[in-house]
Amino acid sequence: MKTKTFKWISSVSSGILGFVVAICIINGNFIIPLAGMALFTVLIATLKMKVKDKELLTDERVDKIAGKAAKLVYILTTYILAIATVVFAALSRTNDVFFGYSAITSATCIGMLLLYIAALSYYNHKKD
Repeated sequence: MKTKTFKWISSVSSGILGFVVAICIINGNFIIPLAGMALFTVLIATLKMKVKDKELLTDERVDKIAGKAAKLVYILTTYILAIATVVFAALSRTNDVFFGYSAITSATCIGMLLLYIAALSYYNHKKD
């Protein structure tokens, strides 16, 4: 398969997936969108392995820029979640509902930190 064909198939299937997910969520069904996203991920991964031509799907410069962008998003999200945790914890003295919000944001922040540490450890030990 050529890169142009792969990009066309992935674009069309993304549009179809977005339509299906939107319709299902509007109708209150959450199982079909999850199954559709899993199937879409498998489809794209399988098709990506079958690309035969020499044109690269991404180059090193794009990967480096994407890495910098991902790092910036991670840092900003972590700080925003930490600040939200403190604000919700402070507001929980006046209304008990905010305690739950504080627990959710702190758990999300800790989960992101653990996921980051796991990914960092994996890529540090991975042999190229």
